[in-house]
Amino acid sequence: MEAESIPSHSDWSVSCSGFSHGGESLTSSVPNATLGFEFTGTSLDVYYEMGPTLGTFSVTVDENPPVIVDANQPTTFTFQNRTTIASELPSGMHSATIVCTSLICDVDYFNVPCD
Repeated sequence: MEAESIPSHSDWSVSCSGFSHGGESLTSSVPNATLGFEFTGTSLDVYYEMGPTLGTFSVTVDENPPVIVDANQPTTFTFQNRTTIASELPSGMHSATIVCTSLICDVDYFNVPCD
């Protein structure tokens, strides 16, 4: 699921890059910017950009504790980095919420394996 295909992402903007999956990602420079969506599956992975200007974001699935993703690395930019957010979820519909907890966040896409 491409991040930029999620409707209603007012504090996030589409960023074009030849390094992003599908050529686009969602970027926010608004602290505490929230992005929510629903998905059907048993797990969720997030793919994102890492680099010296990027920071942390959290991802919460259903009522589970948030997973904090630190996308900062001191010297280079890397793309399509993966973090597993949830696994072994019950089959069915779930909700996910991403919060940009720093000055800049970049989310590329989500992997949601079919049930």
